[in-house]
Amino acid sequence: MRASGFRPNRLFELEQRIAKQISLARKHHVSPEALPQLYQSLLEEQQQLDDQADSLETLTLAVNKHHQQALETAQALHQQRQFYAQELGS
Repeated sequence: MRASGFRPNRLFELEQRIAKQISLARKHHVSPEALPQLYQSLLEEQQQLDDQADSLETLTLAVNKHHQQALETAQALHQQRQFYAQELGS
């Protein structure tokens, strides 16, 4: 006789979830109870890496901008030197 509300599939689902947690715990060398804390620390690490990538991208853009400004300044200086060299040579 079945108890009211008993679902055989629910037991199977729970067993599958427990097996998955045990497998993940073994993979990451932690106890199943420590998985939520590990998950949180991995999320924080991912956020830090994303922040660093954004920072690196910002720095790269700044370096490229300053490099372009340096090239423009060097070109202007070169033109001025050529002008004064011609003046002195005349």
